[in-house]
Amino acid sequence: MLVPDDTAATVVQRIFEEYLAEKSLQDIAAGLTSDGIPTPGAGRSGPGRRAASWSKGAVRSILVNPRYAGYATGGESACGSGGGTAMGCPPIIPAETFEQVDRIFAARRVASASHAATDGNRYLLRGMMRCARCNRLMQGTRNNGESYYRCRIPSDHLAEHPRNVYLREQAVVAPLLSWLGAMLTARGLSRALSASGAPVPGVHQLAVVDAAGRRLRGLRSASEEERAEFFRSLGMRLTYADASRTLRVKLELESGVPALRSELHV
Repeated sequence: MLVPDDTAATVVQRIFEEYLAEKSLQDIAAGLTSDGIPTPGAGRSGPGRRAASWSKGAVRSILVNPRYAGYATGGESACGSGGGTAMGCPPIIPAETFEQVDRIFAARRVASASHAATDGNRYLLRGMMRCARCNRLMQGTRNNGESYYRCRIPSDHLAEHPRNVYLREQAVVAPLLSWLGAMLTARGLSRALSASGAPVPGVHQLAVVDAAGRRLRGLRSASEEERAEFFRSLGMRLTYADASRTLRVKLELESGVPALRSELHV
């Protein structure tokens, strides 16, 4: 006879209840970590020992596991075959609760696929923007119809890292384009290399920069997808320091062309 672990069962029930109360996976994970609840597979924390942090993935894996409702995959009983729950294997949560959560996940998968198909490349600087505090990639998010980049971590993860670091995309694009316009010219490259003590640029280097400059000037009539592709083609790395509201920019146009750097106020 299988008997649920009462402590683990309480945690599972809490996760389902909080998710149905419209808490995000990240907020649920942060709450479990804050309360010192051990992660799945972890041993009990001893005196003075801090429990490992919960992740969104760990929370999600519990929410999509049908065994907590007494069922295995395909709708079979977790402890036997057929439709219902086998005797001696009580569910931790009601089947209706699991099915409700399952419907929410299914609806969000459909909405996410539809969103990706219609919006295409929504964030111009996706995959390029890093947080100066932790060096992690910042993720695209929407707020009041505008695109932002956000670095979000559990509140106890780093003492000097805010829970959320936000950067509005439009606050970045204008100064970035202005700097690129001045830099992606023969004169701009020559000045940058002279200031850094690098050799005078050769013919090939000037040709690469000139080609990038022409593409930049053609962006006025370009689509969002074409603009995003242009930024990616520059080999650009961006690092945002929220304390000083500055953006460190590094361009690596091509092998053999010196990297170009700057720091912009955003």
